[in-house]
Amino acid sequence: EERARRGAAAARVMALVGSLDERWGPAELDQVARAASCMPDVRGCTITAVANRFGDAIVSEVGWRAGALLERVLEVGDLELRVELRYADEPGGEQLDAFNRLLDSMAAGFDRIEQIIRMAADAETDALTGVGNRRRASKALAQARANADLRQQPMSVLLCDLDHFKRVNDTYGHDVGDAVLVSFAGLLRQSVRAYDTVVRWGGEEFLVICPGCDHEGATSLADRLLASCSEACADALPPDDPQTTSIGIAVYPVHAQSPETLVSKADEALYRAKREGRNAHRIAQ
Repeated sequence: EERARRGAAAARVMALVGSLDERWGPAELDQVARAASCMPDVRGCTITAVANRFGDAIVSEVGWRAGALLERVLEVGDLELRVELRYADEPGGEQLDAFNRLLDSMAAGFDRIEQIIRMAADAETDALTGVGNRRRASKALAQARANADLRQQPMSVLLCDLDHFKRVNDTYGHDVGDAVLVSFAGLLRQSVRAYDTVVRWGGEEFLVICPGCDHEGATSLADRLLASCSEACADALPPDDPQTTSIGIAVYPVHAQSPETLVSKADEALYRAKREGRNAHRIAQ
């Protein structure tokens, strides 16, 4: 009877993990932690999830915070899960076996999800530059806004456009233009945080999505990009023809209430930067 109870409790956790998809977040992790805390002899459960796409760690804690502890760290692709179960008494061999079976099943379930995420990432990647495409931008904008609302934090977007890029293609050819795009995309990737998103918005335009970033952080990033653009693209162009960029910045919820309007506001700021001389950034009004 006790084995049956343990098996049923573990099965509930595995069923929850099996029902998750790539959109899972804090609410779904809470459900898994709650189910695990109901296993026989378990008095509390804490699950900590860390991945670049989350920004800050996601922590779900249910039940006791004290007691005899069993813990294990799972590393599945980009995801790290720390699972802690607490017991009133020191767990024995049966509890340890049940814990290991549970964690092995969780690892298999989350591995399935990470594979789906990797496949989606391939479909959301710009073939030339290796950064995201517009499909990834839509998802990243929606997720950044959801996190901003949940945590009562701002989010910023930077829309970058390479100055006089048509002249680069016309003067040096599209191979050189492609090399400039690749170099600038590399600068963006090196300059942002692990949980920011860089996408090729179209042509020579790139969008940077920065969760939890206010106007000061966005302006600081824009300053670094302006200062580094010419050097980053130097290998692709003659030394007497440096590449510059112009940048428009918008912050949610100060400048807009939706991701679409936020990007539109950044676009307006970008073209103001171009009208006022290029090689500059402007913030939305």
